[in-house]
Amino acid sequence: MKRLCIILAFIPTLPLFGQWTALQRLGNIYSEAETVCNEPYQVSFANSIATISTAHTGASCTDALTGSTAEPNISGGIAWTSQSFTYGTVTFRGALPSSATATWPAIWLLTTACQASFLEVAYAPYGTCPAVSTPAYNEIDMFECATGVPFSNWCQMHMFAGGTSPSACAFAVSDTNYHTWVLTWSASSVALTMDGTSTGCSYSSGSSTIAQGPLFLIIQTQMLGAGSFLPAAFKLDYVEVQDASNNIIFYDHFNHMSMLPTS
Repeated sequence: MKRLCIILAFIPTLPLFGQWTALQRLGNIYSEAETVCNEPYQVSFANSIATISTAHTGASCTDALTGSTAEPNISGGIAWTSQSFTYGTVTFRGALPSSATATWPAIWLLTTACQASFLEVAYAPYGTCPAVSTPAYNEIDMFECATGVPFSNWCQMHMFAGGTSPSACAFAVSDTNYHTWVLTWSASSVALTMDGTSTGCSYSSGSSTIAQGPLFLIIQTQMLGAGSFLPAAFKLDYVEVQDASNNIIFYDHFNHMSMLPTS
């Protein structure tokens, strides 16, 4: 018991923004060569817009598996602290940074088996989070935009489910204007639209294994490169989640408060 208390003393208290927790750790160490420290102060709120800022500023950070690591960039992200859902729609309005910045903005959903560990380390398997190659691992990348390997286009939708190789579908976002994306997810299909028009990205159980829930929501910007073209801003206007019966179960217009419907 005395040893347990010593371990807990070194776990940082992470900032809570309503239903969100801000990331405070090293970037992904699973397979990609990310070059970023996630810092809570890189997420700011003003005029009902949240901004995830990425800067070419050296920093040292750590996580639950890695000692202090020096990285050339700082960025941020937010993840649902405890909320999750199974099937429904995610509507997100935001503005991406320019592709020239070589940033990696994303909004995605991950199995709740990884919800606690995700705040400590970006690695699977870890704790109760299963390995990516196992049937228990489920992930839907509503969209993630990046340049260079393994990305062939600026924006793509990915899905990991059932221990299969990830499905990938590319679509174009050629500006930094605000757009509205809607992900529709059921037990047998996943589809993504942008500004009311299909991105061409959809999957059905006949062509791809569909991720199953419950899943939690993550919005973040990572980095794969040196950060020569920074700073950059990923602007978040609002996110709304409806369940499979079209009931609004989550809505946030980013006034530094996350809300559940009152009725």
